[in-house]
Amino acid sequence: MPPTRYKIAFIGYLITSLFFIYLGELLGRKLGNNLILIPIFGLLELGWFAYIYYAHTKNIAFLYSTVPVLILLIYELSTTDFQALQQFQSYTRSMASLSLFLVTLYYSYHLIKNKWQTYSTSFFLFHAIVLVYFTYSCLYYLPLQVLITGNPENVLFFWLANSVITLLFYLLTTIVLCKITSKMNTQS
Repeated sequence: MPPTRYKIAFIGYLITSLFFIYLGELLGRKLGNNLILIPIFGLLELGWFAYIYYAHTKNIAFLYSTVPVLILLIYELSTTDFQALQQFQSYTRSMASLSLFLVTLYYSYHLIKNKWQTYSTSFFLFHAIVLVYFTYSCLYYLPLQVLITGNPENVLFFWLANSVITLLFYLLTTIVLCKITSKMNTQS
């Protein structure tokens, strides 16, 4: 079974995630924090998933979902002091997750509009996992400043819980995407 474009895109997303983990470690050691990576990763994550939905449906509207987040990222990169932890607040990651939530709702709308003609169980499971994870991610990253400067014991718990949930997301989406056959790459 040859890999479909969205499987290749998901592998690209996983490689990007791994790269950001190592880059975060490097920046954390060299500069003292790696906060600048949070909004940048949010945009890249949105870009990968928007492309996955585009590759599955051939609907260009999914790619346009990245534009508002790109504008917000440019604004935040030009105005935010990423070294001032007490004043740091970035909304790009939450906006990227919200945009992905809206992308999944838009995909659901197209399924219903087309009377489920393009339904694929495996891709729908992938879609459901993405919907749940990015709803969680949007809510998790809203109080980012608290997650950075709050009580160390509570902050450690929240970051550890986020790591476990993110690992589950990677694991579940990988399993579901491996079950999708190339015949299921349909247009909606």
